[in-house]
Amino acid sequence: MRGMLKACPTTSRRSGGYHGSRPRRRRRRPPWTNGYHGHVIDLPDRDLLDASQSSLAWRWDDSDATLVLRQRRGEIRAVSAEKARELAALADCLVGDAWPDLSPVIFGSISRIDVEASGEQATTAWMRQFDVADEPHVIVSWDEQTALRCPTDLFVEAWSDLLLPGPDDAVVVPPSIGWAITYQHDDRYAFGRRQFDDASFEQFIEAELHRLEQTRLARHPPCPHCGKPLRTALAQQCFSCGADWHPRREERP
Repeated sequence: MRGMLKACPTTSRRSGGYHGSRPRRRRRRPPWTNGYHGHVIDLPDRDLLDASQSSLAWRWDDSDATLVLRQRRGEIRAVSAEKARELAALADCLVGDAWPDLSPVIFGSISRIDVEASGEQATTAWMRQFDVADEPHVIVSWDEQTALRCPTDLFVEAWSDLLLPGPDDAVVVPPSIGWAITYQHDDRYAFGRRQFDDASFEQFIEAELHRLEQTRLARHPPCPHCGKPLRTALAQQCFSCGADWHPRREERP
């Protein structure tokens, strides 16, 4: 199945990736709301949806998917759109400006592997050496619309069907945020274990979220009419509400 690239209705997290024929999404980091408490990710039941509601459901329903993924697809949960946006903001903090690596400020020594060069069995062994299955679940964030939660042991066994080269850029993290994995669309992974204590980590994330939001506002200021982000800081028209404040012809010098 890894050689089959199918159209998917979402766009990728970062540069170079795509989902189907849609263009790469703009990086917009929403303000953090209530999905992150202290140093853990909170996903209440109301934000966990049936896996069939995910735009990626074809991956575990496909007849070419690994047997374990098809048998255990009922354990996968799609994440609501609101929480997916919050998780994307956290994922951007964990990556910072280091993509496709993790932020060296948050994580200590970072281990990397190239799936094409190492092979799938070696990649599975690479994940297992970090004892990631000690965490019961992981959260996979693709972008501001797409995230899911699945058992960690299922992710380790079926990562090759959950994350595909070409379409995907993603961040994988357990609710404790004790470690994180990045997946780049050219089939490379990076793993890092958090080096901050909980209090320091919380302070860093709050500061980073503020910094990223200020950067977003500078690049995409709000429309003066509807408040939604403009496409550029120099925009004179809003493509959300249609407002246009270009100088009229008689006003032009």
